[in-house]
Parts: sequence; C-alpha cells; structure tokens
Amino acid sequence: MFLKTALLFPGQGSHFAGMGNDLLNSGNRLFTDLLAVASDRLGYNLKDYITESPLPDFNKSANLQPLITAVSLSYWKLLQEEGIHFDVVLGHSLGEITALAGAGVVSPEDCVDIAAFRGQMMDMSSALCGGGGMAVVLFSDEDSITAAIDKYDLSSSLFVANYNASNQTVLSGLSRSLELFAEKFPEEYRAKVQRIDVAGPWHTPFISPGMEKYLEWAAKKEFSSARIHFILNGTADFADSQEDFLQRTADQLVKPVYWSRSLQTLAKVNAGGLVFEVGPGKILAGLIRANKLQKSFAAVESVNSIEMIPEAVVRFHSGIEPGGA
Repeated sequence: MFLKTALLFPGQGSHFAGMGNDLLNSGNRLFTDLLAVASDRLGYNLKDYITESPLPDFNKSANLQPLITAVSLSYWKLLQEEGIHFDVVLGHSLGEITALAGAGVVSPEDCVDIAAFRGQMMDMSSALCGGGGMAVVLFSDEDSITAAIDKYDLSSSLFVANYNASNQTVLSGLSRSLELFAEKFPEEYRAKVQRIDVAGPWHTPFISPGMEKYLEWAAKKEFSSARIHFILNGTADFADSQEDFLQRTADQLVKPVYWSRSLQTLAKVNAGGLVFEVGPGKILAGLIRANKLQKSFAAVESVNSIEMIPEAVVRFHSGIEPGGA
C-alpha cells in the first residue's frame, strides 16, 4: 500500500499567543462557527483568548485544545477548498482528536466539542492530583531515561508520555518529580531536560478520572468509519474499525504517544509522497527531521497561516516526482 499525500495535525505544545488571529481577521466562517461551538461548551467566549497578550489561564487545556483544533481544521478546510485531498492522516496527542474530523469520523463541530470537553476533563484530573506538567528530554535514549526514573524512585509519579524520536522523549508527572529528575538527570547522563508549557501531567494514570468521564460522554457521539487511512498514536498502526476511535482516544489520555513509530509507519506507506503539517507551529516537521525521515518524502511542509495556503496548493498541484527531499 503506497499513498500520496499525508495530513498531520499538531497537539498542545504547538500553541502560541495570537494563534488564529489571521483566521479571525479574515472572517473565516468555519473558524467563527467552531469558536461558537467551543464557547457554548465552555460557558465563555473562546475568542477572548485569541490575543497577542494572552489571558492568565490561556494554557489550560480547556482553552488550548478547542482553539488548536479550530485553527487546524480551518486551515485544513481552506486546503480542501483549493483542491488538495489527503490519503492518510495522523495527529500528535490532541492532534489525533483533530484527525477525527480530517478523516470524516466526526464533523468539525463535533470534533471541537470533543476537544473542549476533553480539555475540561484533563484540567479537572490535574486539579485532583494537585497539578503537574511535562518536560522533554533531549540527547538521551529511552532505556537511560526509564532506568533513571526507577533509580530516583519516581516510577509512581513520573511517566514517559511521548516517544517522539530516539533522542527526544517527553516525560509527564507531578511537578516535584519533574523538578527532581531535571536536577539529577542532565548532569548524570549528559542530557538536557526542558519543561513544556502545559498545565498538567498528560498521558499518565493521573488523568484516569477524566478518561472515565470522557469515555462515558463521548460514547454518545456518532463515530463513523474513516474515509481515509488513519494511523493511531497508541498502536502506530491503522485503525481497524470505527469502534477503535472511541476507545483509542480515551486510552490516549492515560497512555503514551508512540509518535516515532507512527512516523515510521507513515514513511513505509507514504514513501515519496507529500506531507503537510496543518495547524499552529512547526513541531511535527521538526520531529520528522529528528527521526531522520525527511528523505522518505517528496516534501514536508507546515501550513500554519493563511499565507501558507497558496504555496501548499502549488506544491500539491505541481506533480512532484518521488525522491526530492
């Protein structure tokens, strides 16, 4: 099986102050509608968070998740309107929720509603455990990291959340445990530990209360079969059935993201094809490079503003031959 064009959606960590301003200023109808859906779920106007000087609770998941999803889906729709079609989709963490709409599993409106509720449940779970966070570990391998977690007696409070690349692993857990790890690990293993701007211990057992509520709530949504190939975070393989989407998106709240393996799956089935990262930032394009997979594709581009749309359209319609990196 060989495909042509891949669609990648980013998650939290890709966010920045003012994201979505271009869509708001252009009067993009879908973006406005999606903000209204999220605002109804949250009970306040999410539009207020689209500013270069963000409100103090900007980085709460309840705010970031529907906003990132709305931004990503609005760019995706603009690409579709220009004749770009996709053959395979995957998303990093929250991006897997966005991918549900990209694959036709749910509507864009339901997708943003799911993202907002999911964010609320994550924030609730974080508050129950006393808060926490995440940190990326650079220049070290997974075995050394997990051995150090055991050595520092942190195995009940610190977990691997994202396997992003062989030398880039994300940890998640209680704040004091992250601080202790960051104090000891860099000097002992000659690595770098850098905190990520998120508000909780995502992808850990600490989110179990929210996962249970999410599963009960999301079961009332209608999940269709995917219209394009869908690579799951938790298996690095294709979804087998529409039932996969409900359970897998729930499991993902408390289990790690196998992103490196997911990209390797993509490289096998989309060899020589195009890859578009659609949404805020350029993190996913960077992770393709970190996994040394950029030469597997004809081109990898990040579409993170309205200004990027024409360039993406030219690239898609230019009929690039496989092999050019």
